[in-house]
Amino acid sequence: MGCQNPGNLQGEMGRNSMRGGFTRRLRSMKHNGSFMAYMTPINGLIVLSFLIGLTVSFKLGLSILVIASFAFSIGNLLSDRLLIFLSILICVDPITRVYIIESAFVRYNSFNYILLSIIIIFMLYRKVKVKPISAYMWLLLWMGIGISFSSNAELGLLNLLNYLNFLAFYLVFSDVYSRPNPERVIQNALQSGLIVALSFSILFFVVFGLNFFSLQLYRMEDLQYINPNSFSYLPLVGLIFSFLLKQNFGESRKVHIAVQVVLLFLIAISGSRGSLLIGFAMLFFTVTGRISIKLFVTTSVILILFLQVNSLLLKNSEVFALQRLAQFFDTDIELEDASSGRTEIAKVGYEIFLDHPLIGAGTGSFRDEFVKATREGSRGGGVFLEKRGGMKIAAHSTYVKVLAENGIIGFFLLMTFILSIYTNRSNYKLNLISAVVIALAFLSTEFGAKGPWFIAALSVAGSSHYIWQTKHLKESKLP
Repeated sequence: MGCQNPGNLQGEMGRNSMRGGFTRRLRSMKHNGSFMAYMTPINGLIVLSFLIGLTVSFKLGLSILVIASFAFSIGNLLSDRLLIFLSILICVDPITRVYIIESAFVRYNSFNYILLSIIIIFMLYRKVKVKPISAYMWLLLWMGIGISFSSNAELGLLNLLNYLNFLAFYLVFSDVYSRPNPERVIQNALQSGLIVALSFSILFFVVFGLNFFSLQLYRMEDLQYINPNSFSYLPLVGLIFSFLLKQNFGESRKVHIAVQVVLLFLIAISGSRGSLLIGFAMLFFTVTGRISIKLFVTTSVILILFLQVNSLLLKNSEVFALQRLAQFFDTDIELEDASSGRTEIAKVGYEIFLDHPLIGAGTGSFRDEFVKATREGSRGGGVFLEKRGGMKIAAHSTYVKVLAENGIIGFFLLMTFILSIYTNRSNYKLNLISAVVIALAFLSTEFGAKGPWFIAALSVAGSSHYIWQTKHLKESKLP
């Protein structure tokens, strides 16, 4: 071998140094959550599905994304990459149930059966730590017992599938935390979920129009109906993911504020007031950079007073959710009408609870009990009950449903579970936010919404892993 020219050798070393520096910068960009971090094959699939939905058919684009995510989920059941595909399916779950696989398999959607498979497989092949979720397990046991005396055991079993969502997500997160680089996997999952939520929320309104919910275009144009409160969880879960990416992974604050403003606007035009409240809380915490419940409550009170004074402006607003908010401050509208009948449903639920105060009427029996209560005319009768009395109506609130179906015991276990999310903490901010999200979500939804379960499972599994690590580290230092 001949000797290399020193000048050539120096030039080669310089080029290698430049390449090495570029590689390090590239890795740093990916780690810091910049644009490069989002350039992955999975996110490419999401973009492709979006473009197909935009240019060909909304249903086709959604179908491609969901079917591919289902297939990859099944193929990665024992891999940490499973979390990424679950985050995608969670975000599109509200629209998947309507536009693709409504009533698939038995009832509801097939996603529940994938989650059930995850529970079975992980119970068989993974070491499961149930102590961190003992409050939830007691709640789950009591729900199961409630099926035995329910008037609708089939619906009780289907409800139990929804209750099991948290357990499935907890097992997946626990598995991810037991592997190397769990933070990177979780960050990638949240990023993919955010892209799905943002792109398909925008796509929905581009295809169907901004007035889809306010003008009830689904009725005029013979489109499939989707409950606006259910739909709102598509942009809402993305907004929560955005908050977590900023809060826990240090991604750009300005970028995520812009993204959250867009998603909050999409929630607003859907008309969901409950999701708007949760989304506003996430944006508020991102803008202020502080997780302070006291500050949030103070600001909310000021905002409510402002809305009270400007209710006429809200009523004439072009934003559907603001129009619905104005109903609470309109003295010409009864409370049951302003709340879309939910106050009357809650009153009937409370009466059902009084009939079965200790153990409740049985898991899955609320609709049947509502029919009996309102048909017999033994309960109060407002405008809502005049129209819907004697019909099978959902509770529209986890608290009302559990109180009526599972009695004071079930309600106590539910509150204990929510409180355990906050108290069993290693990351104060994440656990606090998770507890707030699930507590607020349960005000206006039942257990079917998977987003709150997912966030709660992330929090509890993370705390459990941190506590185990701390204990293991202390033990290793003992002589």
